[in-house]
This record gives sequence, C-alpha cells and structure tokens, in this order.
Amino acid sequence: ELLPLLLPDFKPPRGAKGENQICLDIAMFLREQSLTNEKFPYVWFHVPNQFSGTYKGMFGAMLSWMGRIAGVPDYVFMGKGQCFFIEVKTARGSQSEHQKLFQKWCESKEVPYYVCRSLDDVRNVLNESKKNAESLKLPSI
Repeated sequence: ELLPLLLPDFKPPRGAKGENQICLDIAMFLREQSLTNEKFPYVWFHVPNQFSGTYKGMFGAMLSWMGRIAGVPDYVFMGKGQCFFIEVKTARGSQSEHQKLFQKWCESKEVPYYVCRSLDDVRNVLNESKKNAESLKLPSI
C-alpha cells in the first residue's frame, strides 16, 4: 500500500553524478526497506533543496514566508520518539554556511544531524538510531 507514495511512476534518471547519485542510491535503499522490511522504523523524505534558490519574485517570497529555510538537510527521518536529519555530501564536499548554521540549530535543540558521504554511512546512522530508539523504551500513545 506504500508503493504509490514511495515509487515514482517513471523510470529513474540516468547519468547522475556526485551528490545526486548518492541520493538516488540512498532513496532506492530506503524505498526497499520501507516496502519490504516491516521492522524498518522510519517515515522519511528527501527535501528538494536544489530548487530552493531558483524561485524569484513573489513566488520565492511566498515560499520563504511559508517556511522555506536555507540549509535544510537532504533527508528527514521520523520514528517513534525520534527525529533526525541527514545531509549528503560527496567525499570531498563541504557544507554551505547555511547548512552549518542549520546543524548548529539542530545541536542546540538536541536533534541529531549527520553528514553522510555514502550509502554505507546512511546504513550506519540508521542502525545506530534504531539501537538508540530501542533503548528509549518510550510508552505507546
């Protein structure tokens, strides 16, 4: 029943490089986990930051006033009693000043924020976050 939400009804793009290719690999892994692993504990989504600076004029102003924030990480994960962010970078990529500021904001609120440079990094973060969630012993609502 999640298939229509998680799988686009068109072919995946070809020729992606760098950060875009890493994000495509991450998304395919997350789709697979969400669709086949009943114990995968997260609701997740990608924030399309690539378009955040392309809207000028009134529409851009509207987006900003509606809550568009520069530096928001690429992925948001939510699970029982958990929320965390993942920013994707290539092996040599570095965060923008806005991304660094957003990370500091997260840290000030004790919201986990990770910079991942590969699918393996994401898998490690998910495994650690799952272990942390299991140790929280949160009551059901």
